[in-house]
Amino acid sequence: MKNEICDVIYLPACEFTLDEDWVLKEQDRAGRFILACNDTGIDPESMLEYYKEQNAVERGFRFIKDKRFHVSEVYLKNENRIAALSMLMVLCLLIYSVAEWWLRKILKEQNATVMNPRKKPTSKPSMKRVFFLFRRVRQVLEIVDKNVHCHILNVNDEIKQILRMFGQDFEKYYV
Repeated sequence: MKNEICDVIYLPACEFTLDEDWVLKEQDRAGRFILACNDTGIDPESMLEYYKEQNAVERGFRFIKDKRFHVSEVYLKNENRIAALSMLMVLCLLIYSVAEWWLRKILKEQNATVMNPRKKPTSKPSMKRVFFLFRRVRQVLEIVDKNVHCHILNVNDEIKQILRMFGQDFEKYYV
């Protein structure tokens, strides 16, 4: 028909092959790096895995740059105080990392998840997320007739689930 609009469709056909020579040249150009360790019993694959996990440590120290941490407001001149503060920060990061590792291990063993900030289940939550969930938990002491009554407020089902995973030693403080 005259003035009829036709659709033209192209269907390309192609084959892919791996150029082994090019791959070898690129591997040679990629360079090398040396990983050294004083543990002579460690195999190279494990050493490489440990090296790759270094990024997790770097992420751990990222909090220092966070404006909410107020590290720029700390003014220390005495070397001993600087060393003491650094040691405290490293210990805090160690505890944070162990707690995160422990929670993730428990979640994996129990095939369980917790909700991430987007309300989607995750088996690898950060401790920052867990601390965020606990931010509203409050302990209120009430004195009635010289008797002290302790009340824990704002403990929801998600917090109870996390406490159960950490065990009775943690639950006794919140439940």
